[in-house]
Amino acid sequence: IIPGLTGVWVEDRKIAAIGVGASRWVTMHGFALNIDPDMSGFERIVPCGIEDKEVVSLKQILGSSCPSMPEVRQRAAELSGN
Repeated sequence: IIPGLTGVWVEDRKIAAIGVGASRWVTMHGFALNIDPDMSGFERIVPCGIEDKEVVSLKQILGSSCPSMPEVRQRAAELSGN
């Protein structure tokens, strides 16, 4: 946890974004977990408007033991009760 910043952090690197919103009486919520994306795109943007922190992926942290997208999807469904 980094005070004042949302998301999921591994040390000082952001691995997941969490968001909520409301517009025209409709609420939305969601999360984005960086499993194994092409990280080069993050060099050209300021993710979440946070200039002094890096973004990281599960693959960068776990290496070859990183689960596949279908495995993560299945586990997320189990944890959410679906």
